[in-house]
Amino acid sequence: MNTDIAVPRIGAGAAAGLVGTALIQGLMAASQKWAPQSLPPVKQDPGEFMVKKAEEQLPDETHKQIPEQLEKVAAKTLAFGYGMAFGGLYATSRPQTKSLLLEGSALGWPPGV
Repeated sequence: MNTDIAVPRIGAGAAAGLVGTALIQGLMAASQKWAPQSLPPVKQDPGEFMVKKAEEQLPDETHKQIPEQLEKVAAKTLAFGYGMAFGGLYATSRPQTKSLLLEGSALGWPPGV
């Protein structure tokens, strides 16, 4: 892929991933508030799992100094990072598409819905 075309596509894909992740996070928050029974059971939020695994690699003294609020922010930030990264990757993997937005939406749609 030509670099002149790739950079804007990656940026557009990352932006779409950011927007999509924000929408999904909003829908999940609304579902938890108004219809908690509609969500599948989740043992642990993936972002929280990754933060916990990263903290396990730190010395105990350092781990104890990390504020809980920072852990929560880091966990939420990971979701947006995933969305942006995979949005950019998807945009570059589909150079010949008529509707990147439609394909990306279909790709990100939860399978159980």
